[in-house]
Amino acid sequence: MTTGAAAVAATTAGVAWPQLAQAADGPKRIDIGVSTKGRPIRAFLIGQRDARNQYVVMGQMHGDEPAGPVVCLNRLLDQEPINDVALWVVPTMNPDGRVRGSRVNARGVDLNRNVPSKTWVQQGKGTRYYSGPRPA
Repeated sequence: MTTGAAAVAATTAGVAWPQLAQAADGPKRIDIGVSTKGRPIRAFLIGQRDARNQYVVMGQMHGDEPAGPVVCLNRLLDQEPINDVALWVVPTMNPDGRVRGSRVNARGVDLNRNVPSKTWVQQGKGTRYYSGPRPA
């Protein structure tokens, strides 16, 4: 399994997935990775996995922002599938930060500043905005 930001990126990368937890009339739960502390990173699939249109909703990147997972779990997972759409809902991609109520993950990295891009710059080790030693 992949970890951290790579786990969420894998949601759309067509990687080999763990077995889908089959739900007869609701979202399918998929464990897409584990955190540094071994907590599962879960996604829920609404619709068909091979749908032409694929969308990812991430509820929480920063563990001290609790509203995202609430919206995902209490609102989005009640939605009916939309024809030819796969909606991947990831309530939290930072379960360690969520447990600690901290913006950063267990390694002290702000995942919002750790995304690979042409403009990535290492920032503030030991601060709330530490970007990590390298992207992803």
